[in-house]
Amino acid sequence: MNPMSNWLLTTRTDANVINMTRRELACMFFLTPNDQQISVATNNGDVLNISTGTAGIPCMVNLPVWLASLSTESQLSPFVFFQVAGINVIQINITEHFSEESYLIKFRNSLGVYEFIEVSGKATRAPESGESSTYNILDTDLQEFRKARQRVNVSNIITVDSGFKSSDDLYFLGDMLAASSMWFIDRLKKLKCLVTSSNYSHALRQSVPETITLKIEPVSTEYFYSPMTDINTIYTILATEDDEFIITEDNFMIGV
Repeated sequence: MNPMSNWLLTTRTDANVINMTRRELACMFFLTPNDQQISVATNNGDVLNISTGTAGIPCMVNLPVWLASLSTESQLSPFVFFQVAGINVIQINITEHFSEESYLIKFRNSLGVYEFIEVSGKATRAPESGESSTYNILDTDLQEFRKARQRVNVSNIITVDSGFKSSDDLYFLGDMLAASSMWFIDRLKKLKCLVTSSNYSHALRQSVPETITLKIEPVSTEYFYSPMTDINTIYTILATEDDEFIITEDNFMIGV
């Protein structure tokens, strides 16, 4: 409740300067630290007034949507400031990250708020088959029994490197590994999953960036296994209140 400290409900850092990539921008939640005007501003002078209510009132700012509503120059603003009575208190540094392999993990942090963390290492998929049980079935043509089985379920296990992370990002990644609710998001789908790591460790005093190997395991197995061959038809992911959908160029809607 200190209005001059970082009062955002994020586990990314407790410092007043927050570093994140543009893809990691999300809704920012907080409890109003006092009765003064709370606002958000860009370095281009755009200001969004949020609250003048009573201290302790929960508030939310959808940063991606607000930035998208501004002029083209402001949309690409590298700095966003949270202000108390016109004074810059929290600074968000937005970095541009370009990589052929880039994925998002959405998770509920230890404060109960959903956040994103971007991982940019090489990802590999290793299907793991479930247990197979056989049974005898009567072949009426030959009047004899033969072996048969039901279709075997498959878990598509994904292994991905987090990419080189700073010390704060590695602590943030540790909060993600402890989460009970998370999704793995790439350009084609959003997959509810569990994320674990067998090598999560980092230096107490970090002198060089470090990377962590993550194991992405879907919470549900699949009985139908087919590649998506025409990925060029998919051009956008639309979010609704109930679900998310992939919309193809021929207006075919696929729930994810």
